[in-house]
Parts: sequence; C-alpha cells; structure tokens
Amino acid sequence: MTARGWARAAALAFAALLAGCAKSVPPPGGPIDTTAPRVVLSVPADSSTRVPQDQDLEFLFSETMDRTSVRDGLRVYPPPGAPSYDWSGRRLRVSWPQALQPRTTYQAFLSGGARDAHGVPLGHPLTIRFTTGDSLDRGRITGVVRAKTLPTKGVPILAYPESLGLTPDFTQVEPSYATETDTAAAYAFVALPPGAGFTIHAFYDTNRNGSFDAGTDLVASHPEVIRLTPDRAVADSINLVAVDPRAPAFVSGA
Repeated sequence: MTARGWARAAALAFAALLAGCAKSVPPPGGPIDTTAPRVVLSVPADSSTRVPQDQDLEFLFSETMDRTSVRDGLRVYPPPGAPSYDWSGRRLRVSWPQALQPRTTYQAFLSGGARDAHGVPLGHPLTIRFTTGDSLDRGRITGVVRAKTLPTKGVPILAYPESLGLTPDFTQVEPSYATETDTAAAYAFVALPPGAGFTIHAFYDTNRNGSFDAGTDLVASHPEVIRLTPDRAVADSINLVAVDPRAPAFVSGA
C-alpha cells in the first residue's frame, strides 16, 4: 500500500472512532448497544514464537463487526504482501499469497476505530506480536501526544527509517511501522528490530481526504532520530507536541 493509501485508511479509521464517540440513536425494537467489541482470540497469540511461515492471521471478535472498518484499520508490519480477507461470522482470517519471512518479528495492528455492526468502536488500539524465529525483537518506543486545540486520542503515529531524514516525503513513502494514541494520548511501538533508527510523527489529516496535503494537513514530529541498539532497545518519553497554526490565539496582560 502506498503512503497515500495508508493515509486514507488512517483517516477513515480516525473518523470511525470519532463517529463512534457521538451520541447513538436507538435502533427500532431494541436497546442501544453501548458495549465496545473486543478481540477474544487471535492466531497466532500475542508474543508467539516459531510461528510457521505459512501461518495465516485470525481474529475472533466478541460480536459481529463492521467489516469495512476492520479492514481499513488493520495493518501488519513488516507487510507480508497484499492481504486477502475471509469472514465467517465473528471470525476473520487474513492470508497472503507468499510465505512469511524466516526469523522475522511481525506485528498486527488493529485501530481503535474498528467498530461493531452497531457503530461502537473498540476504543483502544490492539497490537499482536509474533515471530517466525526463536524470540521477538525487543525494540520499543513509547510516548504521548500533547496538544491544546487538536485531538490527542486515536491520532495516527508513524515511524519512518532514519535514512529518509527528519522530514520524510509523507505523500510518497509508506511508514515502516504505524500505531495510534489511546484514550490517554499515549502510544507505543513494540517489537521493533534492534540496530535501527526511526523518526516519529503524529499525522493529522485535517481535511480528511485520505492523503497528505502540505498546505492543509499537519504533522507533529519528534526533533531527533530515535536509535535502538541491542544494549538500549527501549526509548521512553518520546513525546510529540502538536500545534495547530490556524487555532485562535489569546493574549492577556495588565
């Protein structure tokens, strides 16, 4: 998927999360569904090792899901190829035409904007880690998004390789990894490879057109490259400050 396509999917998932937070209209003939769906089973399970290279990815949800929002909110990193989706009731199977890579750690990310058939979102993003090798990669980057006039919940957070510089071309290049902030404005990249450097960015698709527009959309970036090493595999408090240059300004004094 291109960066433009990823941005569109992220925007749809973000919009779905906001829509799910709106006041629900009671369906005729029954009470309002306010219970958030959840993933009750995944195959592979989180933190699985020695996963067969021909393994598909499966999710079992607690209730019937809106299939489009799940598809748009699901990403696997590193991408194994073009995915195929097979639904059977509450169960989703994702497969690829080629095998998984040997000795590779994968992470399946599901947006908190994925919602059930009644429009109620998960609310919290979900990440499932698994590897075809003997152990998971230990790299981890965590932080929060701080903002006064911009949202801090459900914000897409992108990690790009340091080889692209501090400001990658967001219109053309797909991120190496992506996640999003939770209800506490916190994010976490997990199972990252050691010996790698990343730049971290919060993406705001302001006009919600599914692509990055330099004159309209906003990106809040961490000012430094985050380098992970086998001896220092965790980087905490990589916080992002998002400022809307078009927000009203206030001046006070005496």
